[in-house]
Amino acid sequence: MLRFRFAVLSVLACFMLLSTSALAINLYCLPQAAFGSGGGVQLGTQISMWNTADQDGWVIIYFYDDLGHGWTVPVSCTEDASLNTTDKAIDFTLPAKRKYAIKLGPGAAMQVGWVKIWSQRPLQVSATYGFYQARPAGELFEPVWEAAVLPAPSALHHSFPAHSKQSDSVAGVSVNTAYSVANPTELTATVTAKIYNSADELLDTREFTVPALGHRAQFINELFAGATLTSFRGTVCLESNHPIAGFAMTEAKGERSTVYSTLPLEPESRFQVNTSYDLDYNKVEDAMSVVPPSEIYGTVSTGVDYYSVSLNGGQTLEVIALTQALGSPLHPSVYIQTADGSTELATGQELFPGSLDHKATYTATTSGPHVIKVTGVSPTYGPHAFYRMFVRVHD
Repeated sequence: MLRFRFAVLSVLACFMLLSTSALAINLYCLPQAAFGSGGGVQLGTQISMWNTADQDGWVIIYFYDDLGHGWTVPVSCTEDASLNTTDKAIDFTLPAKRKYAIKLGPGAAMQVGWVKIWSQRPLQVSATYGFYQARPAGELFEPVWEAAVLPAPSALHHSFPAHSKQSDSVAGVSVNTAYSVANPTELTATVTAKIYNSADELLDTREFTVPALGHRAQFINELFAGATLTSFRGTVCLESNHPIAGFAMTEAKGERSTVYSTLPLEPESRFQVNTSYDLDYNKVEDAMSVVPPSEIYGTVSTGVDYYSVSLNGGQTLEVIALTQALGSPLHPSVYIQTADGSTELATGQELFPGSLDHKATYTATTSGPHVIKVTGVSPTYGPHAFYRMFVRVHD
């Protein structure tokens, strides 16, 4: 059971390996490298990838163990039998619009590690790993739990919710939280871990190191041994001198079973900006309200989007709309208008000469709501005409 718990924690590791390779275009790292059997249980991992592009593209998958060494892994793929092999890395061509599922294992003994994927084309990548119990008769296994994961970003500062207590909703169930971090650099990372209660009071601070390309995994009551976490609900913050990446998991333990579910380690930089998603507000009177600083994910599907921003007299509104830089077909125009859309106050200009990306700036002469209007030149708008817009207000 201890080996299983260690394997579960180790599988959380998610790495963003920094490379100087000129060939590498897209990088995806997944915390799901665990497989093997023992004691009537089995761990499984499957990586799913979809080439969303209209062109074929090469893919290279590397396998590493916990210490950052090449890890020899048995691999199988129903969609491409040539990938049924045992190696430290596999490379292949993923056809346009095709989906492959890469299975790790099986193995006689439980093994853990991590996976790094380089790809020529943008991929939709996800993975599933799970825990299975052998049936009383026969060699088949029953699923006990499965957890789906996505690639996680690397950053210097991360936070995740942490619980260590009896369940609030189900009697007889205890809840704990585990974390796993990976060092994607080739330098030793020194990490300062801080734990805060729900009142944002600092309870304890610990420091540890993660070796180059290595990782660390444990429960929060092991990391903060000696702290009173028997009935704890709060937040753990990790501060590192080099980028780290990872995942966390909640453990719900009952009398006869234990279930894990994943938690992302959120880069704290995300907490400093309001993130909004376009809900297709195409009438000025229904303009979507945003609070700067704001990052907006939008699509000009029907020709125009409206956003409302409240300004005080003398404040300056800055709007940057990116399309060409993201590979979007949209040719945008950005305007700042009065609240009813009747008067144009500022028109977006090229972000730099020859760019389709736009920037608009306006200093308010009156206080109150103002409108940002985003349009697309026909026929470039439509369901795939996406953009990213950044909105900032300053005195």
